[in-house]
Amino acid sequence: MSLNVSGDSAGSIPVFRGHHLVCLHFYDGTGFYPEYVEHLAGTIKKAEDGLVDICPGADCICARCPYLKDGGCASYENAEADIRLMDRKALELLELPSDGSIVWKDIRVKVERIFPEWHKSYCRECSWREACEKNEDYRRLASGFEER
Repeated sequence: MSLNVSGDSAGSIPVFRGHHLVCLHFYDGTGFYPEYVEHLAGTIKKAEDGLVDICPGADCICARCPYLKDGGCASYENAEADIRLMDRKALELLELPSDGSIVWKDIRVKVERIFPEWHKSYCRECSWREACEKNEDYRRLASGFEER
């Protein structure tokens, strides 16, 4: 399968790596710069309208990230390796393959089911946590076991 991960999603199906299939459900409008925020919001809106493609590495969200270097995340040393482990865990928990397509709304149901384990494994130390905490669904799902 040849996927368009360029970040130019006009007329194409959004392409997401594993952890974005979970995390983007809690996106609150925060980002690195205005064009990135606009891209994220537009991509999520497009995803909400139907199918998304799944990919094993950098996706259409990564394509606009300032930390993407040579096709991988360079936000810190070994970031891409860590993110690929997170992607694999997301796909395992969601019971999805590393490629293929799925209806975005079907992922939502799965995200709610896997959220306790995802939160325990990834949300507590995530650099985007404050952004997610602004999201009502995130707060609702985390309220039963959040440590403060």
